[in-house]
Amino acid sequence: MTIEKILIFFKEFILPYRTTNEYLAHKRSEIRKMYESLLVDTASIRTQIEHYKIYVDKCRWINHHTKPKGHLGIYDLFVPKFKMDCHNMTNWSCNVLRACGIPTIYEFTPKWIDRDNRHFWCVSPDSIGVLQPYTAPDNNIREDWESDIKYAGKVYRKTYGAQKNTPYFWADEDEFIPESFKTPLLSDQTFRYHQTITLRLPFKVDSHNNIAYLAMFTVDNKLVPVGWGKIDHSKHEIIFEQVPLNTLFFPVCYDADNMLPIAEPFIIYSSSKLKDIPEPLTTNELPRNVVDVSVVDGKLSFDKQTKWSDLKYLTLNCDTSQKIRMHLLRKYPQKRRMKTFYEKLNGACLLGGNQERGEYDTLCTIKEMPVPYLQEIAFENCKQYRYYRFCTSNSEPVNIAHMEFLGNYSPNHNCVIPTALPVFSEEELVRQKSCQLYRINGVPIRTGSKPEYAFDNNYNTYVGAASIGMDFKTPVQITSIRFVPRNANNMIVPGNSYMLLYYDGEWKEHKVLRAEHQYLDFENVPVATLYWLRNLTEGKEELPFFYINEKQYFLHIDTVLL
Repeated sequence: MTIEKILIFFKEFILPYRTTNEYLAHKRSEIRKMYESLLVDTASIRTQIEHYKIYVDKCRWINHHTKPKGHLGIYDLFVPKFKMDCHNMTNWSCNVLRACGIPTIYEFTPKWIDRDNRHFWCVSPDSIGVLQPYTAPDNNIREDWESDIKYAGKVYRKTYGAQKNTPYFWADEDEFIPESFKTPLLSDQTFRYHQTITLRLPFKVDSHNNIAYLAMFTVDNKLVPVGWGKIDHSKHEIIFEQVPLNTLFFPVCYDADNMLPIAEPFIIYSSSKLKDIPEPLTTNELPRNVVDVSVVDGKLSFDKQTKWSDLKYLTLNCDTSQKIRMHLLRKYPQKRRMKTFYEKLNGACLLGGNQERGEYDTLCTIKEMPVPYLQEIAFENCKQYRYYRFCTSNSEPVNIAHMEFLGNYSPNHNCVIPTALPVFSEEELVRQKSCQLYRINGVPIRTGSKPEYAFDNNYNTYVGAASIGMDFKTPVQITSIRFVPRNANNMIVPGNSYMLLYYDGEWKEHKVLRAEHQYLDFENVPVATLYWLRNLTEGKEELPFFYINEKQYFLHIDTVLL
């Protein structure tokens, strides 16, 4: 690293006394005194950040019942995730770490690729000097990369020094700039998080603007600008730098503050990683030989006679003359975080006993990862027990949204018809047999906070204790359980109404159906590139999807081979 680069690094990662717009209630020296015994003179940056993470976690544990009505500045760190404000957490984490000599900077995404909200995090160098992200103070370097930050869209750094290649300097005097891009203190860092290219897009709009934007879809049918490009009026093109692959963008510009589409939504599609473009989190500097491509007559044209056969320029085309039948099971992909909950249920046990705090017999063990639907586990049990408990094998939270205990009819207990198991097709509906067992109700055992959430028939609530259980007052023979693990309820929910839309220059409604089971069958659907299933009854998490070979592939999440 040259002296010039070392100075720039120092000025941006260590020197700044503030990160963004936080109120300066404490001097840098005061912040250092608060943390120097924890963070100064330890072995490595990773160790220092781990000490910081543990310290904040313990402070939050001590202040578990603290409920502030307003922001507390740096003391927001010490109360349990105050309003989940990752912007504020990142501000103060940067200030704390810098005050103790730990190089740190603030980066963010205007929008996740699978969610509508923004996210902010810290960045510090690892043991070999490569910059790595982490959402402080809950994570260490790269800890939440796979679970979260990997799914950021465009990524920017909040800088201390002004950056000349920003809309702040490029825009014409009267040109509108979206609020998030009005500052000169921005540096595009998308190349560190995704494989990216420079894209030259034809500009055929009668406009004196100097800047065009890339926008992304939101579930309220709006577009959020997430990137900018410079308009070259002499060549009638827009140069968008650091365009990530396999991401859907809507090219737009502004007439005053009105957003206008200027080209078809597109994806620069690649079926595999490109060897000549650095992979995420492997470099700190944008490569000199950037892949530079132009769109000519709807196809990619490459500079220097280079042919990138793996790259394709895809737009959202619709053929209303062709119709298909669609069998849909979800409106949003299964969440990554939920999968980790299901994995932790592998090995969980159902126990039976006749003393609440006495010995229990093991009746069954979950031997594979559960699914996010109502499911049944039958087991051999010849005995009657008063108490039944379900617990994890590792004291992790059970994260159960709903559970039912099934057995033969018992005159001494409240017995009702159990909740029907899910049906995913007409064929399954024909084959489905009626259940001969009854759901037997009791009184939830007080195993932790809100144990009744596992038995309230509401799939949106769940129990976070390490076990749940039922006291039946008198012994009863249970031979099956039905349960739903914690989930976001983004499947097809019986009784809810759904609208299917397809993209044809804009989102167009196909039809509204009311779900009777856990699937929807839409007939005579126009063949389109992209579809969107909206739940009109409840919920807000939705994501467009492709429909290929009778299967849903959610945008940006599922791998599609074309």
